[in-house]
Amino acid sequence: MAQPLRHALTRPARPLALLLALGACQTLETETPDVISGADASGAGGSSPIGGGGQNGNGGQNTGNGGQNTGNGGQNTGGQGTGGQGNGGTVVEPIGGMQPPPPPDCEALAVTARIEQQGNLTRSDAIEIHYTAPEGTTISAASPEGGLFTQRRDKTLFYSPGGSINGPSELRWPWFTGTVHITVRATDARGCRGEAETSVVVDGDVLVSDASSGGIFALGSDGRVIGRYRQGGVRGTSDLILLPESAGGGFAYATPGYDDDPPTITRLGADGRKDPAQFQMETNAHAPLYPDGSGPQRLIYDAAENELLGDNGYGGAVHRWTLDGAYQGSWDAPTDPGSGPMDRRPMGFAHLADGRIAFAIEGSRDIFTLLGGRIELFARFETGITVFGAGAEDTVIVGGRPGSPTLLVRLDADASEISRAEVSSDDRPQKISPFRSGYLRTEPSSYALVFHTGNLEVPENQDDYWAQDYMNRNGLEGADGFVWLNR
Repeated sequence: MAQPLRHALTRPARPLALLLALGACQTLETETPDVISGADASGAGGSSPIGGGGQNGNGGQNTGNGGQNTGNGGQNTGGQGTGGQGNGGTVVEPIGGMQPPPPPDCEALAVTARIEQQGNLTRSDAIEIHYTAPEGTTISAASPEGGLFTQRRDKTLFYSPGGSINGPSELRWPWFTGTVHITVRATDARGCRGEAETSVVVDGDVLVSDASSGGIFALGSDGRVIGRYRQGGVRGTSDLILLPESAGGGFAYATPGYDDDPPTITRLGADGRKDPAQFQMETNAHAPLYPDGSGPQRLIYDAAENELLGDNGYGGAVHRWTLDGAYQGSWDAPTDPGSGPMDRRPMGFAHLADGRIAFAIEGSRDIFTLLGGRIELFARFETGITVFGAGAEDTVIVGGRPGSPTLLVRLDADASEISRAEVSSDDRPQKISPFRSGYLRTEPSSYALVFHTGNLEVPENQDDYWAQDYMNRNGLEGADGFVWLNR
């Protein structure tokens, strides 16, 4: 069962563990777990291998547990040790690196390994690896995806993805929800070895655009700001979405216009590099798609038409582009008698399992579905709509403000109500999207992301669900568009 190690992983004054190098044996003086290895994994910032023993510190190459070029809090030092003498002892190759061959008469040692997982891990969780090995052997462990392996004095072995800020040995990032493969090795005094493999599933990170700098940051599934992934639009992004692998993968994001600068849509490839495609933000008659320069607030990929759709168009217009940026016109929602073009602006999107795409009309009560260019009324909400988005498991989330509190309602694919909640007047959801067992949302005045439970309520203690590090945000000042990396 996962064991939270949130404080141990985030407080430099209380390091997670003393480094126990692969294949090395060390006497421990306390019950503090010993890190026994890292892995050959890379974050988004570089491609150099990251090992468990490291150089010049406790963590990986030129780093310690505190982050880049630091140890446990000291600049350009090994923290509790200095130079090449951190807490890790002798630097050795991790599993998978250059290993001396075992003696020719060795038989493989009998080793088993298993993990009893009852839910996906976050970056700050640790889970026990149950293993068996011959008495007197030295245990080492590693994963090609990265992470921290720790062993207590009683030989209990744990794996954690790692939640430190820019930690050199943590799970590589940005991480999509998926499997981490773990190898446990036992080595005896003669050099004979045996290995066993097991695995664990770790929830994906969250990519968030900073409204101030436009940087796109990676946040762990526990809320920690890991680091800057890429530079997005200079004014931040109003939305950031995943593109399916069938369409080439990667991301797309929208940047609002400002003064004489028009709004833009940008694609990032699966490797995070900007695609050269220039999205057309005017009609073929050179009329701007967004006369006020606002731009799309939400994007969605329409698999049926192989197009990218953007909301916020005048007169109910849902604008359409090919993935190379060519403008294809718009799908237009019905207009109400007496309403002007500014009164009928599409707001938000959600996929339904039967292929329909749902969207709302901002300030109106109308929710529509779109399929193959055909627009039909889906539901009429009980109040003017201020937020609309995808819900979990083929549902939609719609919200409005009939009074002081904001009302949030979850509807199924037949527009039947599943659940509802009221959040305080201080909480004005701007964008809401599924995340783990619940939802994340942004709001106009907040620099943080806020967690909602599966029944749409806001828990009293966010740290129990979404442990954002308010003291070290690594450059992230204001959360704007975001996407959970979960395919």
